[in-house]
Amino acid sequence: MASGRLGAHISSGASTTSVYNVPVGKTAEVNVTVYNNSGVVNKVSLFRSPTGTPSATHTVQLDTIDITSGYERTAFVMKAGEHLCYKTDQAGTHVVVTGVEYDTLSNEINTQTLITTNTETVVYDNAAVKAGTVNISISLADGSAVSDTATVALYTSTSNAASGYILHKNALTTTDISGFEKTGFAISTTDKIIVVTTGLVGQVAVTVSGYTKG
Repeated sequence: MASGRLGAHISSGASTTSVYNVPVGKTAEVNVTVYNNSGVVNKVSLFRSPTGTPSATHTVQLDTIDITSGYERTAFVMKAGEHLCYKTDQAGTHVVVTGVEYDTLSNEINTQTLITTNTETVVYDNAAVKAGTVNISISLADGSAVSDTATVALYTSTSNAASGYILHKNALTTTDISGFEKTGFAISTTDKIIVVTTGLVGQVAVTVSGYTKG
């Protein structure tokens, strides 16, 4: 069982790079640190993708990072074959992936959704009818323009947002708060995770990962 630092990379210029690829037969629980050591403001997109060539759907976080600053994303549950990738427009971007690898489990939760309209979207429907724990990442998608924006509300419900409970709400822009995460959220056997977008210009990417119990 591998643990500790699972992957790391420093960019040498504008590029898209796979930092970590989950081995065959393994499940990984990982945390990611992104740091801008380029000396200039740096636009960085972080992805979890089925291949080393991610698309907007696979965006975990899109951010414009100030000089000598960065961010972390935590508690990703990744399945065998998945890649943790990043895209940068500068040299000097540092990305470190840490965590633990286990033998592959059958109770993983892994969904990714790209939202392109103002709508109510069920991003996780508990079809397994099992309790569990999920981690949720929401961000403006890679490729977003400076003018792109969205107000995003996160709900848990057994049916729809109107009859559910709001967990978090943020106005997302590429120049300020561009995404957020909620980790370690316990769900019951009938819960859904729902995202409601309003004022959307551009695209919003949502990743839900975790485990069911039993």
